[in-house]
Amino acid sequence: MPKKHPTLSPEEQKALAAEAVKRMSDTRQAMASSEARENYLDFITDFITCEVGYKTLLKSYLKSRGSLHSDDKLTINPNQISHVLKYANIKLDKKDITTIFNKYVGKTRKHEARGMRNALSHEPTSKDLAELASRKQDYTEAMQRFISAINDEARYETE
Repeated sequence: MPKKHPTLSPEEQKALAAEAVKRMSDTRQAMASSEARENYLDFITDFITCEVGYKTLLKSYLKSRGSLHSDDKLTINPNQISHVLKYANIKLDKKDITTIFNKYVGKTRKHEARGMRNALSHEPTSKDLAELASRKQDYTEAMQRFISAINDEARYETE
């Protein structure tokens, strides 16, 4: 017998829509200032650049181990990152690896770049954007060092 899908009463549907409206409004309000939008765009652009670079390395690393993955199935596993970077001869400080690829700083629940990207991609809040503003320089510097390390290795190989 097929499962019956749950239904909402008209009042529940209205309340659900009202909740969605509030959360969408909160997001728009959080992103209202040009500074918040600029920080958001700069950060997301840098993070995605790093993610594309890392996943390129990861795909080759996994292939060398006999494991094939499509690009959309690649995931960042913090326990694997140092192995992937060593495989590709990319030199990056452990602190930068943590800053870029971890989700949180220890038990403080403050976001590292990957966690910040997740928060900002799914539902940016004023609190997240304030944290981004306060940590933007740390994130940016770590991500730029990662990008430079890949660029340096590419130049080294072609010279």
